[in-house]
Amino acid sequence: MMKRGIFLILIGLIFWFSNLGIIPLINLRRDWPWILIIIGIWILISNFRKVKKRKSVKKIIDELESDKITIEEAIKKLKGKK
Repeated sequence: MMKRGIFLILIGLIFWFSNLGIIPLINLRRDWPWILIIIGIWILISNFRKVKKRKSVKKIIDELESDKITIEEAIKKLKGKK
């Protein structure tokens, strides 16, 4: 969630600086659809990463329940240590 907030603040700053003429390369009347597309792609990628992480946690829990790994190994995997 914090990443989204920072991202939206950065987009707001880009809009503001563009309106002030500080960033002349961005024409908001012309470029606003691209900004929405970029935000949408960013949200999809972040959601994909969350789903992937949940699947890996579920896999570790399944391995732990079926006694394929020990509790210590599960903790190491959850912390990212292989």
